[in-house]
Amino acid sequence: MDEHRVRSAPPRRVVRCAARLLGLAAALGLGAAAAEPTAEEVAAAVDSIPEEELVVYEPEDGEVAHTITVFTDVRCPYCQELHEDLDAYLAEGVRVRYAAFPLSEASRRRMDRIWCSDDRQAALDRAFDRAGSGAEPAAEPCEASPVDEHMALGRRIGVRGTPTMVMPDGRVTYRLTAEDLVSLLEQGE
Repeated sequence: MDEHRVRSAPPRRVVRCAARLLGLAAALGLGAAAAEPTAEEVAAAVDSIPEEELVVYEPEDGEVAHTITVFTDVRCPYCQELHEDLDAYLAEGVRVRYAAFPLSEASRRRMDRIWCSDDRQAALDRAFDRAGSGAEPAAEPCEASPVDEHMALGRRIGVRGTPTMVMPDGRVTYRLTAEDLVSLLEQGE
């Protein structure tokens, strides 16, 4: 007869445990998955980042054909490779705007110091320099660092890893060669 026993409602302790887990998930923002942002929403969000909060590299000849925003982490080896290829992007007329998206607390502290440096480009270049083993920035963290805001915006638009490249029209991709990136950018025109 035991094998035919009808199961009744789950024990109260199971219900309480499930309720606590659902409450914790809601508190952490892990409820129902939010809809992915549209390309237009991504473009608008990235455009809302003040230029002075980014580290921007311009083509030397001043001829900008395209602009991308890259969410980066100085300890990410793929981000280091992308930065090593920066001259190739610039030679193709691609203006590169870096936003901070550290994947660890150690990276966040380092990136705060980079974004608080008087010369962010030089600090970022040193941090990505493999030969120099990524020298620590001289600046101390400051109140004006936009790193946390970049991370929040990145999460809102679906950045999950680095380097993440955002095109002007809001399309999102990961590391591409300069030639492949330009081809993709021209397809969107």
